[in-house]
Amino acid sequence: MKNIFSITAIAAICISFAACQKVVHVDLNDSNPRLVVEGEVSTDTVPFKVHLTRSVNFDQSNVVPAATGATVVITDSTQGHTDTLKETAPGVYKTINAIAGVPGHTYKLYIKDGNNEYFASSTIPMPVTLDSVYVTNFDAFGNLSKQVTPVYTDPAGVNNYYRFIEYVDGKQLNKIFTFSDKYTDGLVNNMPIFNEDTDVVAGNSLRLEMQCIDRPAYEFFRTFSESALGGSSTPGNPVNNIFGGALGYFSAHTSSSRSLIVP
Repeated sequence: MKNIFSITAIAAICISFAACQKVVHVDLNDSNPRLVVEGEVSTDTVPFKVHLTRSVNFDQSNVVPAATGATVVITDSTQGHTDTLKETAPGVYKTINAIAGVPGHTYKLYIKDGNNEYFASSTIPMPVTLDSVYVTNFDAFGNLSKQVTPVYTDPAGVNNYYRFIEYVDGKQLNKIFTFSDKYTDGLVNNMPIFNEDTDVVAGNSLRLEMQCIDRPAYEFFRTFSESALGGSSTPGNPVNNIFGGALGYFSAHTSSSRSLIVP
C-alpha cells in the first residue's frame, strides 16, 4: 500500500519521467518544459477527462501552466469508437460523444501538442465489488487516528491492482493509495488504508472510491510514491505509459464507491 501526493504536483517537481520500463534519476533544474498528462477512462464517470499541464523547474514558481490548444483523441480500440475531446477549460479536455468505459476493452490516447505527438494505451480490468467500508481507531504511539478499511474479495488466480481515493465531506484528500494482490490473492481484504496524516474525524461524511487499474497504471502510482514526493531520499521518476516523452499517466479503470458517516 502506498500513499502519494496530488499528481498535478509532479509538474512543479519532476522534470523528466522514465520511458516505459525504467526509472531514471535526473537534474531537477535546467530542463525544457515537458507535457504532463493526467488521463482517465472510467466505467461510471462520463465525460472522460484529460488534464494537460507543463512541467516547471524545481526552483521556479509552483504555478503550473496549462497546456492549451492541443488535439486530444480517445479511442475504444476494442469497438473502434473514437472521440476528439473538447477543451472546456484551459488544459482540461473532455469527451463529447458517449464512449462507454467497458471492462476488458482497451482504450488508446492520442495527443498532438504543437509539433509533438504522444500515445498511450490502457485496458479496463474485470470489476471487483467493493462490498463495504468500515472505520476503526488506530493508536500510533498514543495518538489515535481514524483508519478506513475497504472490504472486497480478491479474485483468485488473477493479478489484480487497486487504487483508492478518499473523499471527506465532499473534498478529495490529497493522497492516493494503491494495493496489489501479490500476497492476498483470492482473500478477503482486511488491510486498512493507512493515512498517517488523516483528516478523518467522527461525524465526517466519508466516501471511498475503489478503482481496479491495470498494471502500467499501478506501476506509475507505485513508483511515484517512491519518488521524492513519496519520501524517497533520492529523487526518481515514476514509470509511465505515455510514449513520446510526456510525463504522467493514462488509466482506464473500473470505479465503485461506498459512503458512511464516520462513527
